[in-house]
Amino acid sequence: MPRRHTASVRRATRIVLGTMLAFGLTACFPEVTPAPPTSGAAITVSKTENVEAGDVITISGTGFTTTGNLGTRPPLAGQPAGVYVVFGRFAENWKPSAGAGGRTVIVQKWALNASSRDILVGFPWLQDPAQFVTYNADGSWSTTITVPSIDTSQTDFGFAVYPGSGASNTGEELLQRVTVGTVAVA
Repeated sequence: MPRRHTASVRRATRIVLGTMLAFGLTACFPEVTPAPPTSGAAITVSKTENVEAGDVITISGTGFTTTGNLGTRPPLAGQPAGVYVVFGRFAENWKPSAGAGGRTVIVQKWALNASSRDILVGFPWLQDPAQFVTYNADGSWSTTITVPSIDTSQTDFGFAVYPGSGASNTGEELLQRVTVGTVAVA
């Protein structure tokens, strides 16, 4: 009789722990319903031709949502996750929301509202606070990226902006292609 009791206690314990684990994971990773795509978001890039290593490029955005782009993964799961601001190489048909996210990130910053930035700064081992850009109340922002050494034989460089932390918003997937200078640097 004691063995049956022990087996039933173990089975009940597994059921209870499994239920608690499932509930706990659900609570940690809330389901996020995406908002409708933003309309009117735009970026400007201060230099788009003959970009070379050492150039300091200003990227500015307007019309971005300050409360949308809800993150799908920690630490911003369910919170406004802003947008990544990236210099890199991008596939010809780059479109992350359509599964065509082929990219090589060379330099990345993260533009987001102050409360989400504060969450990330609370995890200093996750992010370098100097890489954060804070949205203005109207959804505008501006940052600079210093172009590092690049392979000038490549032709698929650009500055892109796309929702952070796994969020999806086709209205905030923007790419400005650039040409690179002729001075080769490795």
